[in-house]
Amino acid sequence: MSWLMIQAAFFSIAGLAMSWLTGWKHLAVRYRAPGKIQSISHGSHRWQNCRIRGISVSVASELYDEGWWIRPTFPLQIWMPALLIPWRQLGIADAAESMLGKRVTLRVACFSGEIVVRGVCAKLIESHVQEATQHREMT
Repeated sequence: MSWLMIQAAFFSIAGLAMSWLTGWKHLAVRYRAPGKIQSISHGSHRWQNCRIRGISVSVASELYDEGWWIRPTFPLQIWMPALLIPWRQLGIADAAESMLGKRVTLRVACFSGEIVVRGVCAKLIESHVQEATQHREMT
């Protein structure tokens, strides 16, 4: 019984530390996703690797008209809730193509870190952010 309590305490401390170190805790205050999204996804990606403030996190990612829905995989989702970041709150800090595919570095409004996404998901996110930026400039 005590061994299980020690493991539970370790994973709780690790999960809370990950939430704090990546800045997810700060993002959740502003961008926590609603319980249910009534929209059609324009791209669904599971086991997507993201680097948030230099820390690698495996996430599930959905692209909606409202924004980018992102949730860490189990067990981190216990301590780190799903986020829905509106496209107008995202900016592209850097984008590069390599043999490994597309890499996009994102800046989020009111967040001091950067989020790096790779692969097909990065291409789709880049196009959504560019579209939102053009729309913002036109208005």
